Amino acid sequence: MESLHTTEVWNDWIKTNHLMPTKPNGPKAGGPDDLTDDQSTLNFSFASDAVHFVCLNTDTRVKDGRIGYIPANWAKADIDRAHKAGKTVFVLGHRNVVDGITAKGDAPIEPKSGGELVKAMQSSPNVMAYLCAHVHAWDVSKVNVNWPWQIIDGNVGSKLEKAWKPEGGTTYGFAVIEIHKSGTVMLVPYFRKEVSDTVEPAKPATPIVLGKVAG
Repeated sequence: MESLHTTEVWNDWIKTNHLMPTKPNGPKAGGPDDLTDDQSTLNFSFASDAVHFVCLNTDTRVKDGRIGYIPANWAKADIDRAHKAGKTVFVLGHRNVVDGITAKGDAPIEPKSGGELVKAMQSSPNVMAYLCAHVHAWDVSKVNVNWPWQIIDGNVGSKLEKAWKPEGGTTYGFAVIEIHKSGTVMLVPYFRKEVSDTVEPAKPATPIVLGKVAG
């Protein structure tokens, strides 16, 4: 949980290390999400050509002290603007928004704000995926039968979830999202076995077609 004083520390660290978003546009204190402090650099969005990225601090503080909160009203408005601009949208956050299929974490996004985010993502066919890593496992599932994907890529190197029992055994790895000239968006996972006599580089596995760039 983000403590009462850490937002100011993080904002100062981001500025000192020149990691400020290109255009800080996140929510400030108060507002429809009832935030306790300035979140304009910890929640933000930006576009690159036809793709729009919404980056969420999944431990944003609100006045009633809920844990795992996000500024759902701000996110919905940002997703709506990106949809109207015809952009394909990826939403990024640390905590998962719904439980995965093969692995469940201990603390997804707070249910009320998480539910609002799910509705916002489902309302726009331009939202392709929600990307997260809080659960130490690899899991690709649908937030909704038709849209969008939730990609849990939390098996990069931390101790894996004990309850994660994927077919073929547990793995470490990472993933790359490729946007091809044709507009096809591919998710390419790279895996290496968790338990092995030798440590080998992660190798690409079967790609997953996520969809096509809007327009």
